[in-house]
Amino acid sequence: MIRAIFFDLGKVLVDFDWNTAAEHISRKSELKITEIIYRCTASDIAIAFECGQLDSKEFLEKLKLSLRFRGTNNELHSLWTEIFTPIHNNIELLYRLKPHYTLGLISNTNTLHFDYICNTYDFTKEFDKLILSYEVGAMKPARQIFEKAIVGMSLHSEEIIFIDDIAKNLVGATDLGWQTIHYTGHDALIKNLQIFNVIILK
Repeated sequence: MIRAIFFDLGKVLVDFDWNTAAEHISRKSELKITEIIYRCTASDIAIAFECGQLDSKEFLEKLKLSLRFRGTNNELHSLWTEIFTPIHNNIELLYRLKPHYTLGLISNTNTLHFDYICNTYDFTKEFDKLILSYEVGAMKPARQIFEKAIVGMSLHSEEIIFIDDIAKNLVGATDLGWQTIHYTGHDALIKNLQIFNVIILK
C-alpha cells in the first residue's frame, strides 16, 4: 500500500522557459542564446549553485562574469528567477492527494529559484518534506538525496512513489526499492497513480 508520494518540481509542478530569459540576457551580452542557456543551466557554476557550494551573492557575481552581462546584479536576479509558470492540474492533484498521503518534494534546484517559487505560489506548503539539492549537497539521481528523504519516516521502500519527468532521475529511487513514475503528462500520471491504487479525491 502506498503511504508517501514524492514529486519532482520542474516540468511536473511548474514549467520553466529559459529561452525568454536568455533572449533578454542576450540584449546585454555578446553571447549566443544557446551558450547563455548552457551557462545558466549546465555549467560548473550552475551545478555548484544547485549543490549548495555557492551562496546567492557569489553565484550572481560569477554568473554575471560568465555571461558577460552588462546589466546589474538585480536585473540578472530577476531574469534568472522569473522563468516559471504553474502546472495547475498537477498542483490541484496535490490537494486531492494530501488527505491520504505524506507528500514530499525532491528537486534539483537552488536557493534563488526555490525562494521565488515559495514566495509566488502557495502549493509548497502542502509538502510534509522538502528535499532540495542545494541543502543536501547532492543532485538526483544520486542515492544520497533519496536516502535523505526518508530520514525519520517509518516507511518501507515499496510504500513510496517518486514522480519525475527525467527518466534517469528515477534511478536512485529505484535502487532503494521505491515505486517510480516517469512523468509524461497529467492524464498519464493519473492512470499510473491508479495502477498503484492511489486514492485521488474528486
